[in-house]
Amino acid sequence: MRPQPLLALLAAVLFACAASAAEDLVLLEVTEHDRLLLTNGDEILGLVIEERETAIVFQQFGRSSKVAYTRDQIGKLERKRDAATVVALRGAQLLARKPPDLQGLRKTIEWGREKGALDAALELGLKVSSANPSDQGIGAVTLALLKQQERSADLEALARSLLKASPAFEPAFDALAETLTAQKRQDELLPLAQQFLQVLPTSPVANRIMAAMAERNGELKQAQEAYRKLFELHKDAAAGVGYARTSLKLGQAPLALKAANALIASGQHVDAAKAFAGIANLAAGNISEALAQLSAIDLGQLDPETAMLARYDLGLAHWRAGAGDKAKAQWAGLDVPAARLALAIAERRPFAEEVAGDKRLAAIAREHNACLALEAHKPDKALAGLDAATNARHQFLVDVAQVLKTNGSDASLRAIARTETPEALRWQAYGLILARRWRDAEAVLARLPEDDGYALAYRVYAAVGQNDRPRARELFKKAAATKGGPADYLGILASEVGAEDEEVQNEEFQWVAGEVLGSGWQAQAAETNIHVHTDGQNLIFDGTQTPGQDPVTRAWRMAPSARMRTILAKLDIAAIESAVVGIEVLDAARKNGLAYGVLAENKLGYRTLKSGAWGPWQALSGRVDGTQTTLRLDVNAGRVFAAPYDLPTQREAVGDLPAGDYVTVGLFGTAETGVAWKMAIDRLELQMKRPVAPKK
Repeated sequence: MRPQPLLALLAAVLFACAASAAEDLVLLEVTEHDRLLLTNGDEILGLVIEERETAIVFQQFGRSSKVAYTRDQIGKLERKRDAATVVALRGAQLLARKPPDLQGLRKTIEWGREKGALDAALELGLKVSSANPSDQGIGAVTLALLKQQERSADLEALARSLLKASPAFEPAFDALAETLTAQKRQDELLPLAQQFLQVLPTSPVANRIMAAMAERNGELKQAQEAYRKLFELHKDAAAGVGYARTSLKLGQAPLALKAANALIASGQHVDAAKAFAGIANLAAGNISEALAQLSAIDLGQLDPETAMLARYDLGLAHWRAGAGDKAKAQWAGLDVPAARLALAIAERRPFAEEVAGDKRLAAIAREHNACLALEAHKPDKALAGLDAATNARHQFLVDVAQVLKTNGSDASLRAIARTETPEALRWQAYGLILARRWRDAEAVLARLPEDDGYALAYRVYAAVGQNDRPRARELFKKAAATKGGPADYLGILASEVGAEDEEVQNEEFQWVAGEVLGSGWQAQAAETNIHVHTDGQNLIFDGTQTPGQDPVTRAWRMAPSARMRTILAKLDIAAIESAVVGIEVLDAARKNGLAYGVLAENKLGYRTLKSGAWGPWQALSGRVDGTQTTLRLDVNAGRVFAAPYDLPTQREAVGDLPAGDYVTVGLFGTAETGVAWKMAIDRLELQMKRPVAPKK
């Protein structure tokens, strides 16, 4: 409540001062005693006991006696004054002057605040400010008193009055903005900030409001500019993070990188700065720099959105560096649609999730599903999910679908030729191969780089189509030694061309050490956290198992099912712990087949896969002794048998060879969540039947 007695005192003193303008100005000091000035010049400090018409009874400080002084003896009486009284008396005197002494009034208000006379100082400040709203000094101290007294309604009213008189008065805007924020009146904040920035574009408070609310509303350009002013003009490091973030969202990676590097150099918000620097470097194609920065981040120091972006882009950096398993491990830990889509793309499986709230992501998902349909030679299914009218990429895929649908008709090839990219040239060549126009296909392939993996594989097909087997074998050797080709096609070519006359295909995994597998080989470990790589002599699975819908790590190659006779896999199982490891033989879609492996206590067993669902493990009679073993599967008349490596006659049936012209043959491993395990594969040997000579 407002102190009404002070108002009364102030009014009374105003009247008195108006009557005697020449009266001495009340000093800014607290007096703890009454003071009696006698006509003879004596000064007595003490306490007025009684005021009579003709005398004043006064007790001098330090004495017990009381003395009555007549009016004739008294020159002046000054009552004791606390800080509130001084403020009221002095304020009234200064207000009575013509014009009012505003500088003196401000000094009086500030003195009262310093001495703790908050009510008196505030009442004087409100009175002066209401009459003089253009005085910013008094306005600022009065706003501070209102805030200190938590009188938000009066504070808002005064702030608006001050802003009306002085539109660029920053303390009034800051106080009003703080009040609206505290009262959650967000709908008033943004227009208030926008209006204030028109008269004071550098205001830090207005720019902070603009930055946060504009970014939240998707007005990224406005948010970026507000963050920039805060960062560059006011050296606001937190705004530097916002500037980097919005610059990235606007596709301006160089600006984001510059801001992030400045933060790193100053040692401020380093983890967030490294995150955005890494993302910006990745956008610029600087993969090694991106990996170094994104790998060095403490994700726990980041807000959830930035941590998600950093982890997603770390996965993307691994993917672009050829470390597919590491990429999928990052994405597998993110519960966001973009990461789930990235995993689906990496694993080449359909993405059925609805992402209607993100048009860009939805378009990519439709594009991905269409690509899978095209790979499966289902052009009608691909066409059903594409929106060629609004998306140029979708129009290109429509052209591809028409190539497949018409087996490379002239019209479809003319349509796809309108796009001049390596991808379009590959599809154009593929359409010509479908149309059996071998020489035209080779002419198109000649326009692709010599080391293009797809072009190399297609050249092999073109040579086979022209019945030039020696040239096809030479071309295959080059294709097999080049990275980036279609793994499934290379696997088929390896069986049909690369080893056309061989009875044994022996893979000893003497590849370049790292995660890039040899030609025709593929791996899957997205939900397992198991690292699939080679040390130059062995194919290695190692890591600590994580949960997932398909917690199996596998690596495989394609092989012609009609020629399969025996599969041998030499394994080092010294560190598999409780993991189950062994051989898998599946169909090309990996929906049907069987697995044969080492179970608990080194016992042998198998299980079958039907329509994508695994059955339970079935025990076999054998077991493994020691830490080195060679697993053996034999194929006879479409049946698959497990047998000891050195005793092939003691075999047990484990299932049927999957249907189809080609099967995937490979190694697998799986374990309970939390188990750290390792398997090394020294060799995978496929003993093949000789191809049947074509009938003349």
